[in-house]
Amino acid sequence: MPLIDKLPWVLGFKATKFFQHILVISSLLVILAGCGTAKYTRLGKTVGKQLEEKGFGEHFTGLLVVDPVTRDTLINHNAQLQFTPASNAKILTLFTAIKRIPSRLPVIKYVQRNDSIWFFGTGDPTQLHPVFRDSSLVNFLKIYPAANWVSANFNEGRFAPGWAWEDFPYNFSPERSPLPLYGNTVWFYPQENGIKVMPGVFRDSMHHRMSGPRRMEYRNRFRVPAVLKDTLGIPMVVSPEATLSLLQELGLPGIGIAENFPEGERQTVFGMARDSLCRLMMIESDNFLAEQLMLVASSQLSDTLSFRRIRDSVLADELKDLPQQPRWVDGSGLSRYNLMSPATITAVLNKLYNDVDRERLFRLFPKVGENGTLENWPDYGLDPYLIAKTGTLGNNFNLSGYLITESGRVLIFSFMNNHFTTPLDRVKRDMQQVLLYIRSEM
Repeated sequence: MPLIDKLPWVLGFKATKFFQHILVISSLLVILAGCGTAKYTRLGKTVGKQLEEKGFGEHFTGLLVVDPVTRDTLINHNAQLQFTPASNAKILTLFTAIKRIPSRLPVIKYVQRNDSIWFFGTGDPTQLHPVFRDSSLVNFLKIYPAANWVSANFNEGRFAPGWAWEDFPYNFSPERSPLPLYGNTVWFYPQENGIKVMPGVFRDSMHHRMSGPRRMEYRNRFRVPAVLKDTLGIPMVVSPEATLSLLQELGLPGIGIAENFPEGERQTVFGMARDSLCRLMMIESDNFLAEQLMLVASSQLSDTLSFRRIRDSVLADELKDLPQQPRWVDGSGLSRYNLMSPATITAVLNKLYNDVDRERLFRLFPKVGENGTLENWPDYGLDPYLIAKTGTLGNNFNLSGYLITESGRVLIFSFMNNHFTTPLDRVKRDMQQVLLYIRSEM
């Protein structure tokens, strides 16, 4: 008699019951696994049919939905193909900022010699910004009779590759720079007795001619309506000379421009909390903040600020295991040269979900029906079930983030739509119906 047949007699009656329980439990696990697989298969088929029958068949669509706990792929539709991500690229910028920037933003790095300092900018975009109102830089520089700004530590150009040249006068496209002030934008505020200009140095650069662009392309001359109904922001032409004049206007007569940074122990002035900046960048989809965050992250690698350097470093380290390597050319997603797959974006979202406290992470994303770019997304009176980043360019709309199901599960998804010619509202409506179905079924 084989040993396995002898065991019940050797171990007694309790052993027989034990093996019976093991057999029952094993069978139940197999049945439950089969039920889960069948459910996922039905879900995938139904969603696939929805993607074929609705307007998605008229353009390029990709959808990936995964469970971060079980690691199951629930839906995969063109998830490995590359799409123009638009502002979904900011998800990679957020990841870079969290991984590479200290909890408080470095404002400048400097060397002190007696009562003089030499400093260079880190790209911190919060200084005198009308939302953040951080004056850490100015308050620090006022301490020293002589402050020498080494301005030549950024040479990648004012715009990233693939940005539309005609966007220069619009406030979604400020220039990148190593020491931004006022968000690199001139702000015009309506008042009872006229228009307030900030920074004031540009007060005489405003005129009311009613035709032509809002700003001359290479000069800080601004066209503003004589009667202004709301705040107007127009990007400024940034140069070392323009930045120096802004600092001098703030009561820093001892500041000048230097060519070289002296040897010595380098110290850092820290400013605002990093997460405050990341939150506004994500919720309002602020392109300028996204670009500057990448430069701030690069300041932790070297004195020279470089998007390309920090991008290559992150892709070679924290993001070396992405399912597809993205074509990632800017921090904001303004460029149509960017290419990212739903699988790539979902993988980055999954890393964030695993590495960042859930409450803190969800505060950094827009919530459906509550704030930012999802405030007006139809929510049908439901609890905020989408915590996600939109990405919009002409003929492109993407949505990637976290979906809370009716059962309380958190799913990670990336839903990308490129090259449609139908109205954007129709695309959003069709996406909404698909996401609501997934929410109810899972």
